[in-house]
Amino acid sequence: MGIEDGRWWDKRLKGLSGGTYLRYRQQEASASDVTHYPDELAPDICFTDLSVLEKVISDTANWQEAFQQVFGTQKYIRKLAFLNRLRRKIAHNRFLTDRNKKDLDDLLAEFLKACRRVWGV
Repeated sequence: MGIEDGRWWDKRLKGLSGGTYLRYRQQEASASDVTHYPDELAPDICFTDLSVLEKVISDTANWQEAFQQVFGTQKYIRKLAFLNRLRRKIAHNRFLTDRNKKDLDDLLAEFLKACRRVWGV
């Protein structure tokens, strides 16, 4: 979006991440039984979880300077938290209800709509 230079990670995300992405990156890099992409194909953002992204988006400066333009309303922050709850359910081998499957479809549609509004994709 042209809001930040090449140091966007350091300026906008790194301090809010709590460093968990470093642990996840290291775990994947050192795992002998998991095939992984070289670092240039898996930037730090790929090791960042949804709860951290929620913090990054809701940060006052980040919201005002970057994300408000994309989402328009902070309801998307709550939706990201809801998405994370659904993700945890799936990740811990619990089935989604039909209602939750519809919720996922609705969330995808809403996030895609926000992205299309800004980037025209």
